[in-house]
Amino acid sequence: MIDEPTTIAEGYFEKIVPGAFAKTTQNGHVLALIAHDWARVVARQTAGTLRLKDTPIGLAFELDADLSPSAIRTSCGI
Repeated sequence: MIDEPTTIAEGYFEKIVPGAFAKTTQNGHVLALIAHDWARVVARQTAGTLRLKDTPIGLAFELDADLSPSAIRTSCGI
């Protein structure tokens, strides 16, 4: 949440300021990944399959994922 302190580890806090995602949502080079794995891309902002919006409460997203059985098996490493 924007402007709310969050504990990220014992003794470490972060607070995201309003507008923090504005540049990111406009640059067009953002990927949606499974488990932070660069080999498992679900959607891309440049392809139009990932849409980001900087909102008053945080970063909102929508994505179009390929839900075919073969795509799911590939993404999950099955």
